[in-house]
Amino acid sequence: MKISRFQSSNNPPENQYEKDLEYSLDKIFTAIGEILNGGLNFQDNFSCYKTTVITHATPGNTTVLTHGLKRTPVGCLVVEKDKAAHIYTSAKSATTYTIKSDVSSVTITIIIF
Repeated sequence: MKISRFQSSNNPPENQYEKDLEYSLDKIFTAIGEILNGGLNFQDNFSCYKTTVITHATPGNTTVLTHGLKRTPVGCLVVEKDKAAHIYTSAKSATTYTIKSDVSSVTITIIIF
């Protein structure tokens, strides 16, 4: 659904105040429409870090990700992986998120939130 122009009513504004108000609201809704009609990324709506990474070549060894969230993350979601593997959190801090895999060199897309 596309957002269209703002129109307060079918009647033209009666005075300068109403004209200015309609003009201002049209500008605001046009700007919002450009943002929403262009689509929003997952990161635009949530405080998260999304990346694609290859886990360590040795199963059970850690892979450290620098997330940049400026806080300790709550958890992660593995969105996609190229092998049947278990990905699990090893450690987390305000700057890094450490994961492990039970399979070597798994390419994963992960969202840290």
